[in-house]
This record gives sequence, structure tokens and C-alpha cells, in this order.
Amino acid sequence: MSQDKRKKLADERLPPYVAYSQWQKLLGALAGFFPARIDATYFDDMHISGSSRSMLRGTLLFLGLISDNGAPGKELKELVNANADTRPKILEGIVRRAYAPLFADLDLAHSSPG
Repeated sequence: MSQDKRKKLADERLPPYVAYSQWQKLLGALAGFFPARIDATYFDDMHISGSSRSMLRGTLLFLGLISDNGAPGKELKELVNANADTRPKILEGIVRRAYAPLFADLDLAHSSPG
């Protein structure tokens, strides 16, 4: 991928679209082995298809859990190591940060469900 295309994708920060089962599979795999870089080789070892790996990588980038070069951040390690009681709260913080513009303007008390 060209540097220009990579920069454009990073600037756009497209929201993630990944199957929950793939997300769970990734977190489980990371709990077993947490690499210094999450790249094509790591996804090869997990036997994840090209389209799913692209979606997972995009999700990790959008949520700020990995850097552009695939280095995992502190929050990803915290999420992976969290227990069932703390994981939802950690994930909530990650999602609220990634979608900050949406949450900043959303008044849930006065919003309609439609």
C-alpha cells in the first residue's frame, strides 16, 4: 500500500466493521500470545482470511489499540488481560474515546430511539 493511501486511510479513520466472533477470536489469541507487532504473519498464524484480517486491523487502528506499524498499545494489553468483570468497562472507555465526537453531541436523556 502506498504511503499516500495509508495516510488517507489513517486520516479518515473509518469506523470498524468486524464480526463479533472474529473480535473474540482475536482477543483469545492475544491472551495466549501477545506479540510485539500485530501484522500479516500474526493473522496467518491465526488462520484468518484476508477480508477478516483487514477488518480486524482496521478495527484495532480505529480504536487506537495499535499503531500504524502494528505495535500494540497499553490499552490493548489491558483489554486482553482483563477479567469478565472489568473488560466491559475498559472496552467502554476505548469506544467512548474512539467515538468522542459522537458522544460529545449526544444527549441521551432527550434523544429519540429512531
